[in-house]
Amino acid sequence: MKSVLTIVAFLFCTNCIFSTTVGTVKGIVSDDITSLPIEGATIIVDGFKATTDAKGAFEIPQIPVGKYSVVTDKTGYVSQAIPLSIEPNKTENIRISLKFNTLTLPEALIKADRAKSAASSVVLNTLDFKLRPLNSAQDMLRNVSGLFTAQHAGGGKAEQIFLRGFDCDHGTDVAGFVDGIPVNLPTHGHG
Repeated sequence: MKSVLTIVAFLFCTNCIFSTTVGTVKGIVSDDITSLPIEGATIIVDGFKATTDAKGAFEIPQIPVGKYSVVTDKTGYVSQAIPLSIEPNKTENIRISLKFNTLTLPEALIKADRAKSAASSVVLNTLDFKLRPLNSAQDMLRNVSGLFTAQHAGGGKAEQIFLRGFDCDHGTDVAGFVDGIPVNLPTHGHG
C-alpha cells in the first residue's frame, strides 16, 4: 500500500511541476479590412501548429513557458509574426488581423506582326497545298480567297489576275512571297 501511495504522490507532484511550466494560446484570425474570420490559416508557435476553423478560431495547448513569436500564414495574405509571452497555467487570448496580399505582376507587352496590307494580306499554310491537287503556280494562287486567274493568250506569259473584282494586270499590282521572298516581277507584266 505504501508503494502505491508513493507512486500516486510522485504522479501528483510531476503533474504539479509540469502544469506550472506550460501555458495555452487561443485566438481568432480575421481579415484586416472586412473583419471576417479566415479559415485554414496556419498558426505556429515554436514548432507547435494549429489551423483555424470556420470561425477563424485556433488553440495551441501545452506550450512551455517562455517568450515566442506567433507566426500566422495563409495563402493570399501577408504572413505575420507577433511576439508573445507564455506564462504558467495561463491562456493567452490574441486577435490576429491578416492583410490581403495584393499581387503585382510585371508589365506585359503584347505585340502582333503588322499586316503588310490592311485588307488583302493572305497567308497560305502547307496543309492547304497538301489537301488540294496542284499542277501549276496558278493552282496555288486559286487557294487565295477572292483571287481568280485566267490565261487569255494560250500560255507563254503570266496569267491575268483578278483580285476581289479588280483587274491586277498579270500580277504587277499583286505582291507574292514564298517564305518572305518575292516571287513575281512587278516591273514586267508577262514575266
